[in-house]
Amino acid sequence: MTFESIILKLAPFTYIDNKQEVHWGTWSYLSDGDKIITSVEVLLIVLFTWYMIKLITSWKKDKKQINILSNLLEKYRTKIKENYTDGHLDISSEYTELLEEINDSNPKLQKLWKEFDESLIKKADGNKFTIRNSIDAEYFFNKKTMISHLGSKLFSSIPGMLLGIGLLGTFIGLYFALIQMDVTNADKLRESIKILINMVGVKFAASIWGLGLSVIFTYADKQLESGLKKKLDRIQVIIDQIFIRETAEQNLDGILLQNTQQTKALNGLATALTEKIANEFNTTLIPKIALMNTHFENMPQHISNSINETTLSNI
Repeated sequence: MTFESIILKLAPFTYIDNKQEVHWGTWSYLSDGDKIITSVEVLLIVLFTWYMIKLITSWKKDKKQINILSNLLEKYRTKIKENYTDGHLDISSEYTELLEEINDSNPKLQKLWKEFDESLIKKADGNKFTIRNSIDAEYFFNKKTMISHLGSKLFSSIPGMLLGIGLLGTFIGLYFALIQMDVTNADKLRESIKILINMVGVKFAASIWGLGLSVIFTYADKQLESGLKKKLDRIQVIIDQIFIRETAEQNLDGILLQNTQQTKALNGLATALTEKIANEFNTTLIPKIALMNTHFENMPQHISNSINETTLSNI
């Protein structure tokens, strides 16, 4: 057989005639072994095509969502750069507008951003509103949350399934070739062995299809994933740039500092209040108490004088 014939025999609906030539043929021209191999090859092609379409559809959906978020972040990053010429980036003043655009963009993206929004530290100091990030963007915006087919047991099992079906087809084809051997006499056995040896290579066509399609599917999956992963990395970098990081430890230190300052202020207020009360007591209350004591001391004399005056007037 020529090289072209060997390659052609890998295709479904092909058979080998008595002259060892490969031809295209309908189902009726195929031997039982060729029918099995053809059926397996068609099944592999159908499965590969179906799941490849699903993979590409999922990739397009994920790409659209990632592009929406990436474009929004790039837009506000550029806007912030124009407002902060010193290189300092802070989304606080533009965050409300960004949040509105994200909420109007994509339901899944809206849900994911809501989880990220709940982790932000929001502070209001008079008219100034600040936002600080407490967790890395990678925790929320990663392959598992934004690339839908990753982690799916179905997609991860496709390469192994294709390879397994190919091997199964090969062994079934070999099984049919072996049970059709004629061992009634030496001449027929010799002829059967010759046919079997010639056909063994053909039966491996199913395995070649299974292995080849498995490699192609895996390669396509990794290439599509790689393109999305690069954009995700860019999204993580932009978020970490425009959302100033404030860790839980830093936040606790700030709270501790505020408590210390408040304690000092309260202590100062208590001291001032004590001094004020003591001063008022000394300047106002004590003289009045002294005056009252004087009145009490003079009260018996006043009473005695009043009694004497009353008695004398009656006499």
